[in-house]
Amino acid sequence: MNQDSRISLWQVVLLLCLSRMFSVMTMCMVYTSFTIQEMFYGALLAIPLAFLVFLPGGLLFQKRPRLLLDNRLKGVWMTGYFLLAVGWLLMTLLHLDFFLGNAVFLQAPSIALLWPAVLAGCWCAYQGLEGLARYGSILFFFFALSVLLLICTAVPQMSPARLDPVTTVDWKNIWAAASNSLFQNPELIFLPLLAPRLAEGKLIKAGVWYCLLSGGLVALLFGLVCFTFGDFTTNIVYPVYFLSAAMQVGFLQRLDAVYMAIWVMLALFRIAILLWFAKGFLIHAAPKRRPLSLIFFLGGLVLAVSWLLSGSLLSNQLAYNPWAMVGTVGVSALVFPIGTWLCRRKEGKAQ
Repeated sequence: MNQDSRISLWQVVLLLCLSRMFSVMTMCMVYTSFTIQEMFYGALLAIPLAFLVFLPGGLLFQKRPRLLLDNRLKGVWMTGYFLLAVGWLLMTLLHLDFFLGNAVFLQAPSIALLWPAVLAGCWCAYQGLEGLARYGSILFFFFALSVLLLICTAVPQMSPARLDPVTTVDWKNIWAAASNSLFQNPELIFLPLLAPRLAEGKLIKAGVWYCLLSGGLVALLFGLVCFTFGDFTTNIVYPVYFLSAAMQVGFLQRLDAVYMAIWVMLALFRIAILLWFAKGFLIHAAPKRRPLSLIFFLGGLVLAVSWLLSGSLLSNQLAYNPWAMVGTVGVSALVFPIGTWLCRRKEGKAQ
C-alpha cells in the first residue's frame, strides 16, 4: 500500500497462498450442499475464474500502483477496504474458534482459544509485510512438506474409480462450487493493493502465479480426499483434517498433530496479514496514531466482537458459509478498483 520497501514476487505469492490455505485445511462438509467430487471439479474451474476476477484490478494497479493513494475520494475507498479487511478478520477468528472448540479443545472457553491467536497475530502484523514475507517462506516449506507426507501416505488407499467422469456430473453444482471457492478467497481483493511493494510490471505475473498455486493446492487437497474416501466423504465433518488423522507415517504416527500445528500457524499468518491491511487503511484516517496502537486497537475490537458472537448461529454461518459474505470478493475485486480508476480519470479531466 505504501512504498517503504519492496518484497519479491514469490514472497507475495507464498504469503497469500498460506492465507488462502487456512480455510481449506479445515473445510467442513456440514455447511455445504456439494459432494467432494463437485468440490474437486469446482476447485479446478475456480482457477481461471479467480484470475478473471483479479484481472481488472491487476491491470489498473499495475499501470498506476498508487491509484488508491492518489485519489480525491481516497477516504471513501479506504473505508470500504477497511471494512472488508475487518469483516474477513472477524470471519477468520470465528472459523478458528469454531474448529478448535468443536474438533480439538471441546471444553475450552472461546476466549481462551482466541486471545493468544489475536495477540500473536498483532505481534506478527507489527513486524510489517517484510517480516511476514520472510517467515512465510519458511512456513510454506513446512506446509509443502506436510502435504507431501499426506500424499505419500494416502496413495495406497486412493482409487481413481471414486471420481465420476466429468461428463456425468452436474455442471450447475460445479459452477456453484467454483463460486463457493471464489467467495472464500479474499486474497484476490488485497493482492492488487500490493502493487507499490512489487517491482514495476510484476503484479499481473504475481496474480497468475497466485491463482495457479493456490487453486492448484485447493484442488490437490480436495482430490486427495475424493480419491481416498469417495462418496463416504459426506459422512465426515472435516474431511481434509480427517485424512491427516487417518494416515500414519513412521514415528510421527498420525499426521493430525503436525497438520494442526501448521494450521494454527496459518491462522496466525492470516490474522496478521488482515491486521496489517486494516491498519494500513485506518492509518490514513488517524495519521497521528502509532501503528502499534492501531494494530492492538483493531485486534482488541475484533476479539471482543468474535467472543460475543461465539457459539451463535450467526458465528457458524460467518465461519463456514461463504454465501454469508456473498459478493464481497467478486464485487469488491471489480467495483473498488474500477471505481477508483473512474474517480482518478475524472480528476485528470478536471485538471
